Amino acid sequence: MPPLLPGQILPGGLSRRRRGRYRFVLDAGFVAGPVGLTAIAEAAGSGAAGMVGALTAGAALLSAAAGGGRRGERRGRPPREATGPTEG
Repeated sequence: MPPLLPGQILPGGLSRRRRGRYRFVLDAGFVAGPVGLTAIAEAAGSGAAGMVGALTAGAALLSAAAGGGRRGERRGRPPREATGPTEG
């Protein structure tokens, strides 16, 4: 679920308040995006709306690529080594 992704990507996750803000902005984007693209398409044509959509998708991909690398890992203690019944 997209609102939970920053909690996995960011070191330390998101606080409850920041997660609430993130979800609000995300939900607002789900409404504003189609409305905005429709307004652009009506005003400037479908080519302009397609360009705005492509630029937005490109920016999202660059943003995701820039923040990657250590997905799901948390800072702090190193992971414990597995010990079995035959080890020390």
